[in-house]
Amino acid sequence: QRDDELASTLTLFQAMELASALGVRLLDLVGDHATPDENVSLLDLPSRIKSHIAERGISIEQFEDEVGWELQEFLQAPIKVAADSPIVFIQAIAEKLGFNWLAVVPDDNAA
Repeated sequence: QRDDELASTLTLFQAMELASALGVRLLDLVGDHATPDENVSLLDLPSRIKSHIAERGISIEQFEDEVGWELQEFLQAPIKVAADSPIVFIQAIAEKLGFNWLAVVPDDNAA
């Protein structure tokens, strides 16, 4: 394990497949042992983003600047974009929305 190499090179789905192939939990594979307090569906993230920016009174462009990623396509097709993006993409969104990124991992893969 090298710092965040896995998160910067693999997508969430690739990491889940790797963990399964190795017979370990994704939490163990990424070296994060903090179990999330909640479960968050990837399909719910666009509405969470929209609520967050509305509450803060900022534009999607301002939020994109904060996150460091373009989000317009993600708002329309979250599963497709997540399947093509490295884990750091999900981590950046989760951090700005205030939850552990592992909350988007289905329970059977997280714990």
